[in-house]
Amino acid sequence: MREKTFYIVAIVLLFFLAGCAGSYNEPPGSENTNRELKKKVRGEAYLFDARLRRQGKPTSFRLEIYRYDDITALSGRGYLGKGALKGVIQNDTILVYFPMTHEYVEETIGSIIASTPCPEGIPYLNIMKLLTTLPDSLQDFEHVEITANYLNPKRPEFIIYSRGCPWQLTLVYDHKKTGWQLRRFVFDDGEGNTLKARRREYKPNARIPLKRFTVRIPPDALRIIP
Repeated sequence: MREKTFYIVAIVLLFFLAGCAGSYNEPPGSENTNRELKKKVRGEAYLFDARLRRQGKPTSFRLEIYRYDDITALSGRGYLGKGALKGVIQNDTILVYFPMTHEYVEETIGSIIASTPCPEGIPYLNIMKLLTTLPDSLQDFEHVEITANYLNPKRPEFIIYSRGCPWQLTLVYDHKKTGWQLRRFVFDDGEGNTLKARRREYKPNARIPLKRFTVRIPPDALRIIP
């Protein structure tokens, strides 16, 4: 079902990208744009081994997260080299393209929140902070509950949820020289669909092509409407 694919991907993107200022973008086809996109900037780069289970069927891919200034990009690539998704937030709009199905999602955060089965919608969660900061040390999360487990102080585990909502986010950390790092996470939408990911690599000062922060939709791509 396209609707379920949209639901879980859009929710995960909302968790990862909420709060971003926008994306680097110029009119397609411009020579200046093509030259600019070849440039590289210094930023954070994360690589996760991920698995999405939907309707009992698993799909494995590599989840890439890039952070430059106030811009965050998220992309997924299958292990055979095929792109699974590429997304950014621009002007409070989530834009995601799925190359394998030639479909895309373009919705405002407000419309996504309104479409979820939560009485107060999805609470604000900027997971870019959660990548390097333990949840119980942050004060800017609203309408969420956090359960902490420090039985293994080197690998603390946290469960984030919102009362009355079916979703649940589990986070496990480990400590590196640079501080706490998210080791793995599990997002469960409460309807049998899950996204699991484990950190493979983290580069705090990576050289990232600007093209990572753009999403171009082919004119004949099909838009998915929730």
